[in-house]
Amino acid sequence: ELIKFAREIEEKDGYKYVSTPHITKGRIYEKTGHLPYYADTMFSPMDIDGINYYLKPMNCPHHHIIFNKIAKSYRDLPLKLAEQGTVYRNEISGVTYGLMRVRYMTQNDAHIYCTPEQLKDEFLNILKMVEMEYKTIGLRDYWFRLSLPDFKKNSKKYAGDEKEWKFATSEIKKAMKEWGKD
Repeated sequence: ELIKFAREIEEKDGYKYVSTPHITKGRIYEKTGHLPYYADTMFSPMDIDGINYYLKPMNCPHHHIIFNKIAKSYRDLPLKLAEQGTVYRNEISGVTYGLMRVRYMTQNDAHIYCTPEQLKDEFLNILKMVEMEYKTIGLRDYWFRLSLPDFKKNSKKYAGDEKEWKFATSEIKKAMKEWGKD
């Protein structure tokens, strides 16, 4: 019922639901740059006909491929892709607990591809949508935490341009401030 509820709300807001494979060729994670950062928490590759395949650790690379096939112009934006995607992570024994560190989970995941000018409003829209969903199911005591990149200590972990990260961070902070919640 929760999955159905979330999907109805997201589809009304323009999200396109997709379904991506559970096992995929390793080169997708190499091409998107995810493999070097996440290899230590991915399950070992399976050799199938001389090609490394992985259990899907995240939905991002798959959504990026779909975006590249669909979006042809900035006029196609924002493009909102959503998935109830099961992901698999090889968490170290002893650190799995509750819902925070698990070896597999199905997550309500989405990626919004938008122009820089659309970023703040799209993020604010997500906050309002989550707030409405939480109220509907009776969650009242919650807060959000904005996790920020630390380019000084770990600059190699972040793909892309530092200026773009700083711009996105600034727009997200503006959206959170405008939203006015904890």
